[in-house]
Amino acid sequence: YIVGSGYMSVGYATKLDSHGNKEWETSVYGVNDISQTSDGGYIVGSGYMSVGYATKLDSHGNKEWETSVYGVNAISQTSDGGYIVGSGYMSVGYATKLDSHGNKEWETSVYGVNAISQTSDGGYIIGSGYMSVGYATKLDSHGNKEWETSVYGVNAISQTSDGGYIIGSGYM
Repeated sequence: YIVGSGYMSVGYATKLDSHGNKEWETSVYGVNDISQTSDGGYIVGSGYMSVGYATKLDSHGNKEWETSVYGVNAISQTSDGGYIVGSGYMSVGYATKLDSHGNKEWETSVYGVNAISQTSDGGYIIGSGYMSVGYATKLDSHGNKEWETSVYGVNAISQTSDGGYIIGSGYM
């Protein structure tokens, strides 16, 4: 198991074994998202307000690289081995594509991002929201907006098996 914890700017990536015993712990900026990568390491998305980082850890919790990105709320590995980062603070946000070494390939301005993932066509779906205002935004693989739909403040979004999208919304 991998656990990401944090409050404001203080955070940790903690690896637990299958019995809940701590294997290692690494100090990182306040963690908002964490997942295992295809090489057995981990990608950490951290942020507080407008400050944020994408941090790549190896399988032992050692930092391989760290890239400054606007307050990260969501991050995941993409099919090309890079990473898609969703960031936002209030209504300001960005979708940022990083290569496998953490270098920025492109960045697109969008409403404050809460969720982002790669779609079956190689593009990206974004769920954004602040208070009751929100959007579902579809980007192509180069970060160009294909469409945007107004919905109640989006907290979660996923592509469905029929190629559509399911959205989880809420405010307070």
